[in-house]
Amino acid sequence: MIKRHEHITFAKPNDEMVRYIADNMREIDKFECMAVNHTPLEGLETSIAVCPDSKVFLADGEPIGAMGSKPLSDGGGIFWLLGTDKINSYPKEFMIKSFDILKNDLMVRYSYLTNCICMEHKESVRWLKRLGAKFMDEKYTLLGREFRQFFIYRG
Repeated sequence: MIKRHEHITFAKPNDEMVRYIADNMREIDKFECMAVNHTPLEGLETSIAVCPDSKVFLADGEPIGAMGSKPLSDGGGIFWLLGTDKINSYPKEFMIKSFDILKNDLMVRYSYLTNCICMEHKESVRWLKRLGAKFMDEKYTLLGREFRQFFIYRG
């Protein structure tokens, strides 16, 4: 069920939030963590440790996802998001909030953002396309599933 008129806020991640997201992570996000040899908790902890700007999305105080970025030496950045199933319950507000972060924060700091995604992750692929992501034609397979690299460019 899509909820309307709910409010998504942000917080700096803490151990309790990170554990909650890891314990309730979407199956496809768990798979993406496994594809790089991490448990959901390790995936979140590792990502947050190298991304000091990480944010947790909260819906009515409940952690529903975490996002962050890490600078690359050429002016770009690695961009990631891991979430719970509840993140899909707030499609409009999540899109507005994440676009705001992209436009007013990340694209001010980086000339481009990139990462790789499992193409079966339909919600995130659609979300990335709405944020302006372009997907490379080159495919590669991890644990039997297709992955592609994406780029979001400034401007």
